[in-house]
Amino acid sequence: PPYPPHMQAPPPPAPAPAPAPASSSPSQLSSDPDILSTLSASESVASSLTEAATLAKRAFDAQGLQEQHIVLYGSLSLLRTEYVSVPQDRLPSLSDLLGRRALKEVQTSYITERSDVDFAVYQPDSRGASETVSRILALGKTQAWRHEQATVVPRFAVSQWTLVNHEGIKLDLTFFSDWAQFQRFSERQRSFRECFWESRNFLSSVFGQAGTTAFDAYIYVLKAFAVYVERTAFTSFQAVCLGLFVLQHSKMQRLALCPSGKWLFSHFLNFCRGFFENAKTRKGGVPVPSHSNTALDLSRGRMFRRVGQRSRAELFLVAAEEHCGVTSAEWQNVLHNSDPEAICEAAQSALRDWFGPEKAVQDPQKAFPGKAAPPRLPPPDFRPAALPSNEDSSPPPPPMDVV
Repeated sequence: PPYPPHMQAPPPPAPAPAPAPASSSPSQLSSDPDILSTLSASESVASSLTEAATLAKRAFDAQGLQEQHIVLYGSLSLLRTEYVSVPQDRLPSLSDLLGRRALKEVQTSYITERSDVDFAVYQPDSRGASETVSRILALGKTQAWRHEQATVVPRFAVSQWTLVNHEGIKLDLTFFSDWAQFQRFSERQRSFRECFWESRNFLSSVFGQAGTTAFDAYIYVLKAFAVYVERTAFTSFQAVCLGLFVLQHSKMQRLALCPSGKWLFSHFLNFCRGFFENAKTRKGGVPVPSHSNTALDLSRGRMFRRVGQRSRAELFLVAAEEHCGVTSAEWQNVLHNSDPEAICEAAQSALRDWFGPEKAVQDPQKAFPGKAAPPRLPPPDFRPAALPSNEDSSPPPPPMDVV
């Protein structure tokens, strides 16, 4: 309306501030289900990866390869179960929820948008690898599968082939011509997945479904952190192995009323910041455990004196190496090509940017249990019903990335 001369019209309202850009950092993901829905692969990618794995298995069958000579590893092989709500005409009753009648069981895995399909195959015939690759390319002609690259690693009697289709889905094939090397690889897979499921089952047995969801979210955030560090400095498999070790070794599992993926991840970052920084000493000249003086054993959740000095950091599956009767000089080091400085710097940056500056200035050595014996996870009370016989990865080479 018109205003009297002695009054001025009020200024127009200020425009609403533009919404902040979306972020996929853990600080912007409010809950574990939010993390899972944001970082897990879409249905189309999951379907494409499954089709690629099925194509490879068809080729293996056509070549007459035996099942015990094939290992599917990587995220696609780590099967887990989720419960999703079933649409109903009425609100579910308490008995429906307790009996899970209002929920549907869905089988999925730990794949992301960046995941590949990974197979290890024992094939003693030197021509067998190229023949199997040719068979896959012939069977996958309609999806325009093509050969991208091939590498030979004589030390491990291995040849590695990468195939890719028109969607950009990659199929990584590792062929072993030596039975002993293939057996070692398989045993490392078994030891890794035992640690993986044991950790998940522990949180599930203590905290129920909340613990299970926290573990799954933790795994996805670890993978995201590996991308944040850069793949050349820290792979997703290395991040997951180190994250499992932190879950076993640190005191945090005795501190939480109900853990979350972000909470577990903050302890992981503190551990990385302390373990990968330059060596320090406590009062009395006792050295603080660090990558320069300490090796990590994922299979038993313990620290011990470094085995060698060829790599800048060391993490082993010692139980698998001992089972195979391998000397320490031949142990596969999961962290063989990691960059401790890059990991430490990224952990410090993530603590500051994702959890606030107060987290970044806390003493990182609080992530260590000091002189106390490291807690060991109890034997699992159960195994997932769909746990496959061939599962995840082992230290490279050959390639071991979970993603």
